[in-house]
Amino acid sequence: RGAGRAAAPGPSQAAAFGCFAQSAEALLALLREHRRAQPQMTALLLKTIEETVDAHASSLEPPQLEQMVRFVQETLTAYMGGERTLADGAAAGEGGRLHAEANAEAYRELKSLLRTLSHLSARDLTNGGSESCAGVARTVFFGINMLLPRISSELLAFPKLCQAYFTLLSFAFEVYPAHVCALPLECFGALAGTLEYGLGHANRQVSHATLQAVGSLALVQCAARGVVGVSVEGVASGRSQGLPPAASADGRPLLAHFLRALVGRLLGVASRGAAAATPQGGGESVGSAEAERDFAECASDAMLALVLAEQAAFGGLCEE
Repeated sequence: RGAGRAAAPGPSQAAAFGCFAQSAEALLALLREHRRAQPQMTALLLKTIEETVDAHASSLEPPQLEQMVRFVQETLTAYMGGERTLADGAAAGEGGRLHAEANAEAYRELKSLLRTLSHLSARDLTNGGSESCAGVARTVFFGINMLLPRISSELLAFPKLCQAYFTLLSFAFEVYPAHVCALPLECFGALAGTLEYGLGHANRQVSHATLQAVGSLALVQCAARGVVGVSVEGVASGRSQGLPPAASADGRPLLAHFLRALVGRLLGVASRGAAAATPQGGGESVGSAEAERDFAECASDAMLALVLAEQAAFGGLCEE
């Protein structure tokens, strides 16, 4: 981990990456060996991999980047290949404690894996959205597809994991719009369904990342439908349906549902702000009021994109 952290652009980075390349197979072998029975070792290995990818991904040349991308994909495969089971003590009334321990272990491991994928996505984000290596997008969505079933509402209650998850979705949806359009309906619906959780989240980083992800989805839809003035690289205009045709639980098209949810929250912010300005509304804390105003300011881009993508739904909202 120290070598990974110490890597800096220049000769030292090349030497550090060479050290990593030589030890990659050993790291994978250790992960396969200890995945089932040694959660502490697994967490340390995944943290080492995360910090190594963070240190190197932004400045690697294409051949080295492809090597790292293959390594990350093999890491995901090795991690998913070993399922840890609860000990026999669960039958003796220790199920609650073991469940909490399993959640804590999953939190540490999944947080590192999500951040690893974000570091890969961030490279293309800083390059203006152009894919530096085709394998990056495939690996990112492979990882999302693999990890999504393991991210429960209990795990999203861990703030750092929640931030890592929604940051990854924000990066992936913004940088790889064509891959989003090509997602299987079930996978896309499950991913997009978690965004509603993020829209209502009190954490600033989570709500901001969710707004960016929702806005990116809406822009993809606008570009696919040929909305004037909107273009997204990799998305051809004139298609009747850009995103997979997922629907929300209430039966509305997904973006129309997000539009309604966002308008509802913004109206709630406005009403609470008006109440806070009167003597009767003096109970709201300053921090809470500032957070709500901050959310309202950051919601503008996503709101505009949603209105453009779902103009009929917005017209219906205005008439209600």
